[in-house]
Amino acid sequence: DMTGVFSREGDVIVQTSTPAWKDGLHSVNVVAADMHGNCYTNRLAFFIGETPDVPKVALRDDGMVLVGGKPFFPIGAYGVCKREFNGMDYDVAFEGLKAAGFNFAHTYDNTWDSEFLAAARKYGFKLWVAGRYMHRNFFEKGCNNPEILSWYIGDDTSINTKPEELLCYHNSLKAVDPTRITCQADVIFSNREISNFAPYVTGADVFMPEIYP
Repeated sequence: DMTGVFSREGDVIVQTSTPAWKDGLHSVNVVAADMHGNCYTNRLAFFIGETPDVPKVALRDDGMVLVGGKPFFPIGAYGVCKREFNGMDYDVAFEGLKAAGFNFAHTYDNTWDSEFLAAARKYGFKLWVAGRYMHRNFFEKGCNNPEILSWYIGDDTSINTKPEELLCYHNSLKAVDPTRITCQADVIFSNREISNFAPYVTGADVFMPEIYP
């Protein structure tokens, strides 16, 4: 708890002494309240240590994804899982998807399954992986995995996540892993006169519309 090394000077929080920060993941919780008791909490993360040793992922001005400075056009398939039609075999699943022209995937099964990750690498697939929670697998299997293109921080986002929460996930991931982009997916509500997407525009690098056949 580093609360004691900060003080408030008007509307500014000032660090009064230098804490002995250790390598690893840290979180900052800021709580603000007004005279009426309305309270807001913001939690952000930062990491002290080496930047992941992977090609940097970025977006060009025209929206093209760049991996290590080279264009990559993701053609994605969601929900790559072991099923009866692929013989319960990730290798068969990725082989078929590769033949169909796909190069980008995620799974609803265990993201960190060694068979899933090995098959993705074998067939040259990039992945988008859940990144809201920076747990042990995130650091040990995720950050230095060159197959991971993007951190997935919202699914059906506007139904279950506030705009400010999404932005917190995005900012924390950028602070911990500046080498990758973030993405989120939501239904487009085409039957509405005004989309509810506007408050979420700045909450992720990429928006994936949930358009189902």
